[in-house]
Amino acid sequence: MKKLKSIACIFLTLGVILLLLSSCAKKSDTEYSPISNECWHIDNWTGLLPDSMLNIDTVLDILAANQNYVDWLNQKGNHIQIRSLISENYEDLKCMDQYFNGIRIVQLGESNHGTKEYNLIKVRLIKYLHEVHGFNVIAFESGFFDCAMANINAEQATIEETLINSIFSVWQTEELVNLFYYMKYRTNFELKLAGFDCQDLYKNNNKYNRAQLIKKYSSYIDPDYANQLYLDDIEVTHYTEYEDSLSINRNTYKEKLNNALVFLEGNYSTILDSIQNDQNLLNILIRSLINSKAYIDKKYFLNEFDSLRSYSIRDSAMASNIVYLVEEMHPNEKIIIWAHNAHINYDLDNHNTFLWEGWRPMGNWLHEYYSGEIYTIALYSLRGVFGWANDPYPLVLPTYENAIESICYGLNKKYLFFDIINHPPSHGNEWFDELTYARQFTKYFDEIYLRKEFDGVIFLDKISIPDYLY
Repeated sequence: MKKLKSIACIFLTLGVILLLLSSCAKKSDTEYSPISNECWHIDNWTGLLPDSMLNIDTVLDILAANQNYVDWLNQKGNHIQIRSLISENYEDLKCMDQYFNGIRIVQLGESNHGTKEYNLIKVRLIKYLHEVHGFNVIAFESGFFDCAMANINAEQATIEETLINSIFSVWQTEELVNLFYYMKYRTNFELKLAGFDCQDLYKNNNKYNRAQLIKKYSSYIDPDYANQLYLDDIEVTHYTEYEDSLSINRNTYKEKLNNALVFLEGNYSTILDSIQNDQNLLNILIRSLINSKAYIDKKYFLNEFDSLRSYSIRDSAMASNIVYLVEEMHPNEKIIIWAHNAHINYDLDNHNTFLWEGWRPMGNWLHEYYSGEIYTIALYSLRGVFGWANDPYPLVLPTYENAIESICYGLNKKYLFFDIINHPPSHGNEWFDELTYARQFTKYFDEIYLRKEFDGVIFLDKISIPDYLY
């Protein structure tokens, strides 16, 4: 029996609660053998940087990290040197292979959006995970319906059209064009596109596409009612973006969405018999309506200055969408998640870290549900600029002695990776379990218990603004 059948998504007036299998026994964690010395040996250096070119070129005036922490991390076997952000030669990543054995979901984070180097290394890791470990779905922190429709239409569309019609504008960059080219022309869509956010933007008339689908499928049952559902959906997707209208008509808009949802689900078998080969599209449509109900609540509470409730609704809906992708849409595939660190963190400290006390992030739901099958990597950087060409945000250097970024900086390396979960507590890695700090967004350094948040970390010394398409 599929896991999804054990989940209930309850959309209430005051929020969205995703009930995951808290009563279900968790899987045992994957056991890892020690890193083999053979994985450190590189035979093919094509596209990879030698040690001399990985050294940091500028010494910064920041508080020195605890030398015991730096010495521990600097030991061979406690970190892996990443020797390129772009190379398709993955010999430098061989020592990471063990961490993905038995893993079904890999989450790739970022401490801030709008970062060229994060885009580059994540695209490289996606190619590596696809080619070496058989991951065939890349799911973005972008609209579920937008990405699903873009994936369906990708064969007829240009790369740029697929990209712009799917993922949020913060990732519409030249670095991502490379990924979308790879998906279309190098994998022939074996590597598939998906989205898991309830915040569909209905780009390039996607809102009309959805309304047309509702009308098309409902017409098999009741043409007159189908036309009403079409008009209702156009109205809801348009006026939801207006704060005043949403404040007054929130429940009315949710009711209209629910009318379409109930009608489609109640006549599912009959519609399916009529459309024959469009079952996947019907399921996407139904899921999209569920997401829109969550989005209305998310946006409503944000307008009401209740950010905690707004983000909780969004993250529970995103977790539900990922479970749907894994269990229903792509049940035989392994999936990569692209999102902000704040969404993918496990937050095993009773929802008291990151942003707001009491907020349960998406990663917490997924860790509970996929324990032993999920591996989560946070991305951090020390210095540089992120954002948009006309709206840059310089990073503020850490003022805490043992911030994660300060400890990594002590190794004097441009790029590195280290695993957390498979290193038991020992002298020198106490910072995995002690309260420390890590960057959250631009200048904020939040308290963090690293082992309770992530499985691994990628550190990039310096970042810059991406090459945007617009």
